[in-house]
Amino acid sequence: MNFRVIDADGRCLDQSRDLPRLQARLAAQPPAPPPAARSGYPREGLRGWVVDDLPTLVETHVDGRLLRGYPALADRGESVALDLFPSAEAAAEAHAAGVRRLYAQRITRTTRRMLHELPNLAAMELMHSVLPAPPGYLQADRAAPDGLAGTIVDRAIERAMADAGAIRDEAAFQAAAAEADALLPAVMASLAAQILGILEEHRSLVALRREQGSALPGASLDDIDRQMAHLVFRGFVRLVPPTTRSRPTRAIWPGCACASTSCAGGARAMGASSPR
Repeated sequence: MNFRVIDADGRCLDQSRDLPRLQARLAAQPPAPPPAARSGYPREGLRGWVVDDLPTLVETHVDGRLLRGYPALADRGESVALDLFPSAEAAAEAHAAGVRRLYAQRITRTTRRMLHELPNLAAMELMHSVLPAPPGYLQADRAAPDGLAGTIVDRAIERAMADAGAIRDEAAFQAAAAEADALLPAVMASLAAQILGILEEHRSLVALRREQGSALPGASLDDIDRQMAHLVFRGFVRLVPPTTRSRPTRAIWPGCACASTSCAGGARAMGASSPR
């Protein structure tokens, strides 16, 4: 889950997946630069790289005060913006997502074709659509889209362009895009296979839960239900924190997969020990 702090004009002041860290960061930083210090920012609706060399810091003097802003690309969902952020940390986090969205815009037809070629995508979407709603502590992120196909694309791009946050000029962007073009088909196929495995495991656990329900103690059933509700739900693919390093084809949800397997093993063990 990603938390964002938005100002009165709708601009993202800061964002992070770690809420306490975000709160501490906002409490310690100076106010965001006033409009006079934001000349040229934001630039909305970007469809390509527009800056030869994007600086990491912009300084200006307003009324005798030195004001600092941190330029970065920002993901606006359907478009990309070039904006100023009040801290280097917020700019770095936003910039990686913005660079990837810029890349995603240029390969829309390619990703549509790759999705069409994925085996079992329709079955995966059906299994995903009947999952329970996210747990209560994740309700703040319910506004985010939870469609499975689009999420597969976003996650695959995160892994194919793992170092997006370090890209600050057009040459580096073009080089990273070419590398991602080569990686993306294998990354997406591996990712889809992992998601399919989790969904099928969840479906088998639901079936096992129904089969063994009458033979298991009530407390055990409640524990299984709680574990399953926190493991797999609509939008779980988007909400699981991404692996930010290289090796994009490595397992990305080992905790989820292992917990599902443990839950299944425990249920089978209890079922085997139950009287017939």
